[in-house]
Amino acid sequence: MKFDDQELALARVYAAAVLALAVEQNLADTLREELADLVEYVGKTPDFAGYLSSPTVDDDARKTAIEKLFRGRYSDVLVDTLQVLNRNGRLALLEAVSQCFRTADDLRRNRMTVAVRSASPLSETARVQLRDLFAKRSACEIELTESIDESLIGGVVVLLGDQKLDVSVARQLAVMEEKLLDRASRELHAGHHYLEESAAS
Repeated sequence: MKFDDQELALARVYAAAVLALAVEQNLADTLREELADLVEYVGKTPDFAGYLSSPTVDDDARKTAIEKLFRGRYSDVLVDTLQVLNRNGRLALLEAVSQCFRTADDLRRNRMTVAVRSASPLSETARVQLRDLFAKRSACEIELTESIDESLIGGVVVLLGDQKLDVSVARQLAVMEEKLLDRASRELHAGHHYLEESAAS
């Protein structure tokens, strides 16, 4: 699921609060695993995902459902977090909160996960260069994960926690197309005005 900047900013606030509670209660590892488990469950259950985020569902009914489903299955910190998200109408941000929690927890531990998508497998040289680059910039231990996405054509998309850096050929072509369409639109607009002025004269 994609989230806009405002949603990610909110998710970071929630994640920071949850992480602070988790660290205080020595539950950071537990919360990390529980959030990942719950996000996976929601992702595999579209009807439940819709129930969590639907504006037509009564908050009190959803509160009761959360208690019945998750109290005792997950830690109180996570269930209480779900209830806070529910009260504020933010359960749709659950996946973003999980991502931001993982990023914040990694930084707390002086670690950073760098996820790389590329059109073809990276060479060992490229892997070493990427690790060295982000290790120097962040002063963190870097964990590099890789996936193949042939639609990128070439180049890479790098995810640093919840931040995205797209330097793929597909992205460059999309930007070029946007510029060409914008230029064509402006030229057509200018031509339209010219025809109007010519017809009037």
